Amino acid sequence: MRIVGDIPHPSIKITIFKNDGLFSVKCETGLIEQIFKLREDPHLQSTEDVKKMFDADFIRKIEMGLLNLLAERESAYSRHFKLAAEDFPEII
Repeated sequence: MRIVGDIPHPSIKITIFKNDGLFSVKCETGLIEQIFKLREDPHLQSTEDVKKMFDADFIRKIEMGLLNLLAERESAYSRHFKLAAEDFPEII
């Protein structure tokens, strides 16, 4: 698998990979990532075709999904690992 491009965005890192007739598009922010796998077809054969598919509306929905996943992860963490103020180290 090799990196064939990226899609600039202010808050999400979007990287396009290609491997044996398959594009993978990884969208990541913080410690959350989502990968879309796309098979090459007559409409999807180049990095530019992938970039067309990942338009502003689609990226906005991906960003909302990543933020929701981040909130869910933090919620799950706080449910199971509640930290009290005394659990934090003293900083001098």
